[in-house]
Amino acid sequence: MLVNYDNILTLALIMTTKKSKTRSKNFTQEEIMSLVDLIHDQKSKLFGALTSTLTFDDKNKIWEEISGRLSELHGNVRTRDDVMKKWYNIVTKHKPRIADKLASARNL
Repeated sequence: MLVNYDNILTLALIMTTKKSKTRSKNFTQEEIMSLVDLIHDQKSKLFGALTSTLTFDDKNKIWEEISGRLSELHGNVRTRDDVMKKWYNIVTKHKPRIADKLASARNL
């Protein structure tokens, strides 16, 4: 079996010049509070049903606006995907706590 050294050299160059993705900074407590406030202001549009006047693209634009506003306020560049992921992580983390509080309130 013959080895093509040109392909190996090309592959080695690609692997050494490829930039690795740097990890973004953690969200600060202030960013999280701002995120919650910004989402609360738009919650009916973000989490409402899709209609002829509210499309999926409209919702994506709102997420973009929230990420832009968050970046403006706190100086950390946050993408739409970063903001959406953080929101869903917050909701997932706190959902059991909220359910427990609701259940205990019903038992009173």
